[in-house]
Amino acid sequence: MPTQFMKNARHSRSLQDTLKNTLQLLRHSFTIVGKNTGIAKPTIRLAFLSVVMNTLFFLALGCFFSGGAIAVGMGVICLLVLIILVPLRFFIRTFLKAIQSWMTYKTITGSPVVYEHARRHTRQRTSGLMFIGFVDMMVAYITQQKSRQQGILGVISDVLLSAFREVWDLLNHYMIPAVVVEGKPLKQCLPDIKAIRSNVPATLVGVFGIDFAGETLRRALLLPYLLVLAVGVGLGYLLGFVFPEASWTIGGITICWIPPLLLLYVNFLVGGILHACVESLKAIYFTIFYTSIMHADRIPEEYREQLTGYLRTGAEEAGASPPNPAAG
Repeated sequence: MPTQFMKNARHSRSLQDTLKNTLQLLRHSFTIVGKNTGIAKPTIRLAFLSVVMNTLFFLALGCFFSGGAIAVGMGVICLLVLIILVPLRFFIRTFLKAIQSWMTYKTITGSPVVYEHARRHTRQRTSGLMFIGFVDMMVAYITQQKSRQQGILGVISDVLLSAFREVWDLLNHYMIPAVVVEGKPLKQCLPDIKAIRSNVPATLVGVFGIDFAGETLRRALLLPYLLVLAVGVGLGYLLGFVFPEASWTIGGITICWIPPLLLLYVNFLVGGILHACVESLKAIYFTIFYTSIMHADRIPEEYREQLTGYLRTGAEEAGASPPNPAAG
């Protein structure tokens, strides 16, 4: 299965088609959000979680760099809180995407709900979502481990880990809407994957299209990131003699560590917020995709063909006018 997934991802669409389809996907996703702005609340919370974790990390670094006893103690506290949040973030992220998935489902089926109602509904699916979050954490740990093999075996191992991560990404974003929409135990949700096997290429365009957009944007921002960091180092050099107690001497050059640390913190904030947006777009798209395959009859007829046709092909313009989830 991983081989088929990777083959479809590499050959089913050209770069130009991927860009076109990704833009269409973003347009349709934002159209759904426009019909129910509460769908953006989980995205804001995901971004806030990333901001908190990055802030704790850099605050701890700053405390340790300062060297004061009180500051070091604060740094230890920040690290302890961060250590607790690192595993919890997988469960928090899963629940937030589940809330977003339910809100998206209700919106495209013509009965939008507010965030609080979606949160209460999602709490009833705790066991399945906890399992998804746990597996997500284990997969992240396994796939982040670099292979200890050398040469060609190491390359093959890394490729397999990458394929495994992409397969789980597909399953993860399919199971979340299956759990919150159907309320089924995961054992009953997994066989339903057979129902979308014929649509796997379109699914992969959705996953990799969004990932491609996020990765492209990250690469586009790499140069600005480096420039900002270089500005931080330059400011640190200029302030090195002004704040000697907060400076390091490296190779005879005195640099204040505060400016580069602050600007590096800003870079991480931007990257974390971008990642939160990418994850949310996946949750929205897969819910639309899941509904169009499993419950197309629940989508109002006014735009059913437009929405399901676009998601099934991933390559055609669905129509001149955007879908109207509020209809019906």
